[in-house]
Amino acid sequence: MFALVPKPLFNNEELPNYLKFNAKIMANDLIAYDEIPNQEIMNVYIPYTNVNNYIFELFGEFEFKHSGTVLINTLLNQNRTLSEAVCYVQVSEREMEMMVMSDKKLLFYNQFEYKNKEDFLYYLLFSLEQLQMDLEKIQLKLFGAIEEGDPIYDLCYQYIKNVSVFVPSASSFPLEQLENESIDFSILSSL
Repeated sequence: MFALVPKPLFNNEELPNYLKFNAKIMANDLIAYDEIPNQEIMNVYIPYTNVNNYIFELFGEFEFKHSGTVLINTLLNQNRTLSEAVCYVQVSEREMEMMVMSDKKLLFYNQFEYKNKEDFLYYLLFSLEQLQMDLEKIQLKLFGAIEEGDPIYDLCYQYIKNVSVFVPSASSFPLEQLENESIDFSILSSL
């Protein structure tokens, strides 16, 4: 329930129009947006108002952002020096969050629900094909609920030459203590 909108085309009075083809919008839905710094992109989305209200009741006023905004900002900051194409995929049990960047610019971001490893591969390869990415050159960095030897990892490796498990380079996170845990990068990055 989000849409990335180029900043030059963005008008905060048109928020429902950006989402109406991606999500069913109710008349009482709150629509919010975040700016993705240095990318000239706005992320328009429907926040989980009930969750936000609960947090507000517990802790008072706070700033919220879409998880995609946090993920995009963090991964772009992790790769300020890279110019080659990189595809990041945050893997969870039935959902994948995919981001492709090249020359420090966001080329693609989307979330997909998948049922099996073949669905996962389909979304990955189809998206990369639409972006005209060379599977011999692009780096695929998987993170979250995945490790080398997992069925999804092995299937990706059959089609993409440069596959690795991504571990964030942030010294403030005690990642060495998380050996058997998956990393939710969006949560870590928002701390």
